Amino acid sequence: MRNAMPYKPIGHRCLALNDFNPKRREHTIDVHGLRPSEALEKTEKALLELLKSGHSTLRVIVGKGLHSVNGQPVLKGAITAAMQRQKIPCEVDPKNTGVLIVELPKS
Repeated sequence: MRNAMPYKPIGHRCLALNDFNPKRREHTIDVHGLRPSEALEKTEKALLELLKSGHSTLRVIVGKGLHSVNGQPVLKGAITAAMQRQKIPCEVDPKNTGVLIVELPKS
């Protein structure tokens, strides 16, 4: 029996996913590979920063769910549901189904 690898703390996974990505786009966060609660926390923090900066569009890379149980995406549903509860428009990027586009109302 193989020993299960313990999860790295959220900070290490976020650092690995975002900070060293040379193709990283502004106002885009990458949450795939995180647990739903971690992904929601990171998305909410990014939305607060977006509000402070005066921008209104956030791209959230959630992945397509290819490595999830039964190939069903988990993060896409969790973030979409959270945005719906908060009445924040959120839709799947038509160019990439592994990305959500979250639109904040313009002030």
